[in-house]
Amino acid sequence: FLVLGPLWDIKLMGPGMPGAREAFEQIYPPERVTAIYQEGGLGESIKLRWFRYGMIYYNNGEWMRMGLTMVLLGYAAGRSGVGERLFRQPLEFRIAGTLVALPGCIFMLAGLGGFPTYATIHDGPFYFLVSSGLILSTLTLIWLFALICKTQSGEFVVKVFSPVGRQSLTTYVGGAAVFAVIFQHYGLSLYGKLHYPIPTYVAMVTYAALALFAHFWQHRYQQGPLEWLWRRLTYDRTDT
Repeated sequence: FLVLGPLWDIKLMGPGMPGAREAFEQIYPPERVTAIYQEGGLGESIKLRWFRYGMIYYNNGEWMRMGLTMVLLGYAAGRSGVGERLFRQPLEFRIAGTLVALPGCIFMLAGLGGFPTYATIHDGPFYFLVSSGLILSTLTLIWLFALICKTQSGEFVVKVFSPVGRQSLTTYVGGAAVFAVIFQHYGLSLYGKLHYPIPTYVAMVTYAALALFAHFWQHRYQQGPLEWLWRRLTYDRTDT
């Protein structure tokens, strides 16, 4: 995470881009974005999204770096068995968890108190402090969630959400596909036509439907369809 910061900000995005959002809106004003989503082709939409990620996420690049870092940590925890041990016996990690949770909680409280908890290479040492805080706070939440899961109410939460959690990739991609059909011109073409809070209800119903699908799917299979493919491509083995 610390290494990817300078690489992302300087090498990939280039220096001198603090006005990335303004530069994006000059090339893609709101009316053009609306026209592409409502009437444009799939290629135009993909080009718009790719350009938007590159421009806008320059200002929020720490979340992209966070995602890449957590994927690598997740692989390491899965291959070593640490992740499974953590959720089976979270108290086994009470010393390490406490050492991580103390600075992690301080960092999260600082964010709630208005301290700017975002990282950028242009802020020098502040970047490394905040980058470390982001990782520690994320690990803190994982450990606290593992502790909650061992309680009576936590077991109910796990029973409800574990199927969709085991199909997180299928759920994410499936949700994106549903929203594309709802909002893009080749579907219902509702982009820019639904007003708050209707899009929130659409998202909630979509998630509930995908969660229900995950429950039914895992009565027969141990993994979601995209999880099966992803595991095949990474670990080169699958479970039925």
